[in-house]
Amino acid sequence: VQLLNSLVQDNIVVYNPTKHRYDWDCDQLNELQMCDSVASLIISNFKKIPPEALSSLRVLSCFGMHIHESTIQHIVCCSDTYICGGDIIPSLPILIDAGILESSEAITTFAHDMIRQKVYDGIPNDQRQQIHFSIGLFLGSNATLDAPIEDKSSNSDRECDDKEKKEAFDGLATDHINNASELVVDHLQRSRFAGWNLIVATESSRNSNFQSAFHYYKSGIAFLGSEKQSDKWTGDTQELCYSLYKGAAFASLAVGEAESVPKYANAIIQNVSFERSLQAQCLLIRSLDCIGSKNQETVDTALAVLGKLEVHIPFAPHLYLGHPIDGVSSLAPSIILQSMDKTHKIASKYTLDKLVARQAVKVDKSKVGVLSILDSVILAGYRLGSPYLALIVCETVNYSLQQKCVCGHSALSFCYFGYMHIWLRNDHKGGLRWANLTLKILERAKQRNPFIRTRIMVNFLVLIWHQTLRVSAQEMVKAYELGMKSGDVSGASMAIYLHLQYLFMEGENLSSLQEKNDYYIKQVVKFNKETAKTLILDRMNLDFLIGVPCESFSIFDGMICNEASLLADAFSNKNRILVSSIYFRRHFEAFWGGQYVQALKWSKLASDYAGKVSGPRMINMFLYVTMGIVFFQLYREGKGDIYYDRGKVMLKTLERGLQDCSNDLFNNKLLLLQAEHYAATCEVKKAKAAYEASIQTAKKFSRVNDEALAYELQGKYLSSIVDPQASESYKKSYRCFMKWGALAKAKMIKE
Repeated sequence: VQLLNSLVQDNIVVYNPTKHRYDWDCDQLNELQMCDSVASLIISNFKKIPPEALSSLRVLSCFGMHIHESTIQHIVCCSDTYICGGDIIPSLPILIDAGILESSEAITTFAHDMIRQKVYDGIPNDQRQQIHFSIGLFLGSNATLDAPIEDKSSNSDRECDDKEKKEAFDGLATDHINNASELVVDHLQRSRFAGWNLIVATESSRNSNFQSAFHYYKSGIAFLGSEKQSDKWTGDTQELCYSLYKGAAFASLAVGEAESVPKYANAIIQNVSFERSLQAQCLLIRSLDCIGSKNQETVDTALAVLGKLEVHIPFAPHLYLGHPIDGVSSLAPSIILQSMDKTHKIASKYTLDKLVARQAVKVDKSKVGVLSILDSVILAGYRLGSPYLALIVCETVNYSLQQKCVCGHSALSFCYFGYMHIWLRNDHKGGLRWANLTLKILERAKQRNPFIRTRIMVNFLVLIWHQTLRVSAQEMVKAYELGMKSGDVSGASMAIYLHLQYLFMEGENLSSLQEKNDYYIKQVVKFNKETAKTLILDRMNLDFLIGVPCESFSIFDGMICNEASLLADAFSNKNRILVSSIYFRRHFEAFWGGQYVQALKWSKLASDYAGKVSGPRMINMFLYVTMGIVFFQLYREGKGDIYYDRGKVMLKTLERGLQDCSNDLFNNKLLLLQAEHYAATCEVKKAKAAYEASIQTAKKFSRVNDEALAYELQGKYLSSIVDPQASESYKKSYRCFMKWGALAKAKMIKE
């Protein structure tokens, strides 16, 4: 249509009344220089547009591809010579008829991005910046950008839609000023526009748009000068500087750029008092905690800050994994139990309801800082497998009770204290009591801060022993959604990893798990590449069982192309946890493939790099099951009596860990390991009964994965004693693996 209109306007195609049709001159058409696209054709006809309309078009191009009717109406009143707002509305029909613009539902849009770019690039740079500056100033004068943030947030009488409109104009005005930053040289003006960016960034954070917030915080900082200009931290700009840098530190953490946090946090630490820098100190420690290989650095930095706050942790210099104290690499159990007793003595003054009632509505900032730092020390100590974790937890609980600062920031310590009851005293009821206290604290604090990591850990360490994995998996999805909304992408990534783990353990169909894994990998990799790497390992396990090649490494754009390069990356970054996870994945593959010698090899390497993680975890219990099976199988293959002894250790560890536990998840697994033990001791009747009991229990709870494994091991045992029922067990195992979606494993059974 645009081509024909152009030919008619140039009188190359004309209507012939004699012939009653359109006619054209072939020679003129052949000489015409044809454009390679309709957009190019429209651009070539700019010379036919009236000057006033072309001037309006240049202004419109500075708004991007789209501009709302309300924005056009807003700038009509502007008499700035660079904008000429009054000329825009009369020009719109001309530009729409020319095919340059399109209008639909109060939105005016450029017909093609190439048209808009051509117009925008055709404006001389100095004039383009002046247009942006004039638009920004005009919109800003009609917005609320020069009002204090407190005034904006307290303006409760504004209607919601009006508030959103105002915020949109705030952002639009600030964008135009940012595009004209080179024109702003006056110190007061630069401070003013830095303040505009702070306001828009704060609004973006409130709306959980942390990517946008990070952009505006950085733009505001740029207006205040380079990092080396220390004078910006004095006088009128000190408070502005502090707010922008603190916001940038938090936003960078929220968008998964933990490596950027030290740049902003350290700027605050170096330029304000220690007391004022406490939030920045916490963000710095939190950023180290979010980087997989920085656990020890997290502990070191945290202890240094706590020392300045005169909070001293027992044995603080020795919080290293395996670091000896007088030649002893771990604490005597009596020391830990004494510490627990001391904490119990303090807590025994209060009932559960009184402890909840003791929760502070408002906590002194320095105490919040202490608790936030201790929170990170606890997590890092847990990952390091530090033998002093118990002491840190007890000191944190004591501090929050004695300093009257029971709050969301101390909830993690109560969660871990409950975990210690399970770990050290095998007291699941005691652990559940402290977990319930944690949940009540979180419930009262959720309006201010959802404390995602505490929500995850209370489920991961305590509640999971008392509820089904399906319920735990659902809780992890809630934690993921809360984490993404509140800016805790590290916690959200952890939650979704556990969600997928729980579904796998529960026997979720593998094809369904593949789809979920793919979806979450694409979400998580944007913010947390370390968790994405772990999710890819899970995807490799799924692909192995299904029998398809793993193609998920493409998300790393060729930097990491397979498991070998992932392992090299983990070694180069000294990420012991990732190294351990890779070896555990290989153990998994060898176990399901029936390669028990290889499974033992990879398990040993994984344990060597994982270190000693304090206490029982649900995922560890699965490892006790697989390793127990491996040891008993190797013993029955004649590899040596040592494997029988090791198998018994795994069985006893599993039995001890499940005492007083109300979760039925491990009933069938414990029966299966007992069956393997009876098979190793040639107790035929007991072995047959235990295998059958394991199968029936797995059926009862619809765990087709456990049912498939139990049938397979039953078939192996019956084959070893030449029982004709072995073939029937293998057939049932095959059907169960097919139902689970483990096609490759089913094929192994059939062969």
